[in-house]
Amino acid sequence: MVARPVYHAVALILQHLHRLLDEVAAERRGRKPRNQPKTGRPRLYSTPSLLLFRIAADLLGWSLRKTLNYAEQEAGAWLRKALGWEQVPHLSVVCRRLHGDDVRRLRTRLWRKLRRRSLRQGDLRVLTIDMTDLPVPLRRKDPDATWGATSKGKFFGYKLHLVISRTGFPLAFRVTPAAIHEMRPAVSLFAEVVKLADQKQKAELTYGVGDSAYDSENLYKFWADVCCGHFLCAPNRRGTPEGEEVRAQGPYRKAALEFWKTDLARRIYGKHRSLIESVNAQLKDLSNPFQVGQIPGWIRGLRGVSDWVFWRILAFSSILYANRLRGSCSRKLSRFIA
Repeated sequence: MVARPVYHAVALILQHLHRLLDEVAAERRGRKPRNQPKTGRPRLYSTPSLLLFRIAADLLGWSLRKTLNYAEQEAGAWLRKALGWEQVPHLSVVCRRLHGDDVRRLRTRLWRKLRRRSLRQGDLRVLTIDMTDLPVPLRRKDPDATWGATSKGKFFGYKLHLVISRTGFPLAFRVTPAAIHEMRPAVSLFAEVVKLADQKQKAELTYGVGDSAYDSENLYKFWADVCCGHFLCAPNRRGTPEGEEVRAQGPYRKAALEFWKTDLARRIYGKHRSLIESVNAQLKDLSNPFQVGQIPGWIRGLRGVSDWVFWRILAFSSILYANRLRGSCSRKLSRFIA
């Protein structure tokens, strides 16, 4: 059973997210207000309440069935109050609604609002990108899982590509089969962060950090032309023998290799590489209820794994957002783990 102090922390997170959902609902995005009510079968449970219910289940580390059973009990009165439920829905209703397009659209808008509200001055000065493995057992018949490799060796499954801010807040992510190289989604992930920022925040973009797998002319060109900054990564020798000079390919890579030789570049690289490694370690820690290191057996296919990871990263980001509002260390998770 989860400790009682965790309940108060989860209720506080749901309260913060409920305010964000109210702001999302107030955004018309250029649409005219609806004068007539929607036709069709009336819904007893609102889309925001089901979205918050799924996030609460991930924060508690419970399945949907166990969370519903707990909400029906007297001890779960706080959860029913936080969700605005007079009675608990059936599991089939929850599953059907969570797989609907309305919940997915609202989740995407909440994720965008959550990231924008979490950004502070200077958070986009340094963006760090990295990949971590999401292995699945070989005996599992997953149609989209492939073989890939990391510094630890070969594995079978998927890859999680993540971009974080200077303070460690997730800003963009992508799940791909393990055979996809790290460079494939890198430019699009950074472009997503640029699209998310306003004009003042775009002016803060100065450095991008990645390991030697991101040593590419396209990425150097993107940071120089779009972000007006530098991309820092350990040079990839591209098959040259140890001790020989690294071959420069393209003008942008040649300029980046010259900047890499400075002490400033080495300090920024070392600090933020360790930061994203610690964020990946938190996401893959099996003691965390929202971990992504062990994919359940019933989650299969690229779409299913991506959707499952999305919910987990949304729960993790909600904790960071609540910590920032509270004024404590943003990546402190002890209040939310039993």
